[in-house]
Amino acid sequence: MIAAQNYLTGTFFGGIMATKGKTKKAAKVTTSKAASNNGAHLPSLGEIGLDQFTPYIFNRIAARWNADLIPLLREKDLTTVHMRTLAVLSVNDYISVNELSVLTVTEQSTLSRSLDSMEKMGLVERRNRESDARFIEIHITQRGRDRFNQFWPLMYDRYQKMLGDIDGAELEQFLSTLRKILSNIKKQPY
Repeated sequence: MIAAQNYLTGTFFGGIMATKGKTKKAAKVTTSKAASNNGAHLPSLGEIGLDQFTPYIFNRIAARWNADLIPLLREKDLTTVHMRTLAVLSVNDYISVNELSVLTVTEQSTLSRSLDSMEKMGLVERRNRESDARFIEIHITQRGRDRFNQFWPLMYDRYQKMLGDIDGAELEQFLSTLRKILSNIKKQPY
């Protein structure tokens, strides 16, 4: 997994982290709730290090991914929200606005404005749910599917480059860990 760690952080080497030209041992991070409740030492962010703080790494990866795609999306008159929406709808022919908001990681007000523009572009349609007309579902149109299919090869190429030399076993372990993290976050009361 060292190849994946090097790719993701660029500075992690076997438990030692480089920070502004200095090398120091990475702090052991306690993941137990008991550490903060029983008086055990709560490490500072400086002790943990940004390259050991998972949310920071997630944000760096997502920001880099989006920064790489934005110029390509602009050429196609699309935004990142448009592309995430088309991507989700390419595997779910229709979905509620609430579900789409969660899966595209987009606030509902932002998504609603994007859906308005996407409807005007002919990429999606809003329809009443057949089983209950009180609910609106978002459907991808053929034009939306075609637009996504035109962009998918560029997106997939970036995906392959992002994974670089991470082999199948490393990737599966990484995805398994990410799914556990997502499950843990879903259980939080906030």
